[in-house]
Amino acid sequence: MESANNTSVILDASAPARRAGMTESEWREAIKFDSTDTGWVIMSIGMAIGAGIVFLPVQVGLMGLWVFLLSSIIGYPAMYLFQRLFINTLAESPECKDYPSVISGYLGKNWGILLGALYFVMLVIWMFVYSTAITNDSASYLHTFGVTEGLLSDSPFYGLVLICILVAISSRGEKLLFKISTGMV
Repeated sequence: MESANNTSVILDASAPARRAGMTESEWREAIKFDSTDTGWVIMSIGMAIGAGIVFLPVQVGLMGLWVFLLSSIIGYPAMYLFQRLFINTLAESPECKDYPSVISGYLGKNWGILLGALYFVMLVIWMFVYSTAITNDSASYLHTFGVTEGLLSDSPFYGLVLICILVAISSRGEKLLFKISTGMV
């Protein structure tokens, strides 16, 4: 049986630096955890809480608690492994490119086009799911607390205005998103 020593651990720690073509000190500076990273962590937590508030009660109410728990036990590891594969695929890529280009580098042009198209379709589907949920939930919230007399979600312009406002906020950059999400979380 072979035992680990400090030398092998130190060499393994500098492997990412070598792959990136950096010295160890440059690598440590490049991966330093800063306020941008904190902002992304807070925003990710906020998105997870938001998705849980929007979609979780509906699923539990429709299917029952036991079905939900069973699907969570199966679904969580699957989503974790999928997200880990997605992030590691992009992070381990020799060049900083978009998802279809990275996949093309690993699997060839045809697979890159196919998986890139599937990725795009997935993003479009979830954009519609979230925009519908945001429109309906915010209109219900405003109606429940007496801000509006009727449901604003009945008007097609409410959803359009709401999505335009959210796009305008997000297009201003991540610093504004971090400030807003920090206050909300």
